[in-house]
Amino acid sequence: MLVLPIEQRKPNELEKPYPYRPGNPVVKGTRLSVDFLLGLMAEGWSEAAILENHPQLTHEALQAVLAIAAEIMREERVYPLGIDAA
Repeated sequence: MLVLPIEQRKPNELEKPYPYRPGNPVVKGTRLSVDFLLGLMAEGWSEAAILENHPQLTHEALQAVLAIAAEIMREERVYPLGIDAA
């Protein structure tokens, strides 16, 4: 699976993870991880609600979060195991 380094995806918005959250990129200048923000969106939070509750974020930062998620999903492959779910 080819996934570009964070610096090549959205260099102005995302950065490498903090040591206490290994593997989870964060929005630059914050401790808000991509998976946390995706979770808010999955729970039904609107962009306006997220920006209101986290004023350090920008529209561009949320777009970067969605872009990295889309890129990772494009590269993801699911293979059947041949086991019936009975």
